[in-house]
Amino acid sequence: QIVLVGEADGKLAAMSSSTFHRESVLAFIDVLGIAPQFQGQGLGREMLRATIDHLKTLGCQYVNLDCLTDNDGGNALYRSEGFEEVARHIRWFKKI
Repeated sequence: QIVLVGEADGKLAAMSSSTFHRESVLAFIDVLGIAPQFQGQGLGREMLRATIDHLKTLGCQYVNLDCLTDNDGGNALYRSEGFEEVARHIRWFKKI
């Protein structure tokens, strides 16, 4: 697990965690999160780019991530950074 953190104003503002599979040169960005008080300031884009740059230094050639269909901000970010939507799926959940 690769974890990157970003600070702003001396506070934890952003983080990403990713997994890199060296044999397939593929990484999966598991989490990309921005603290609510820091959203809308470009930190998501900055953290995404920093994560991808770090993965490149490890030899990664492909990166994959998931985003909920109703996360308009996240989906717009990924689209603007050159990600292509390749699939949609339904994930069912039930409290028992």
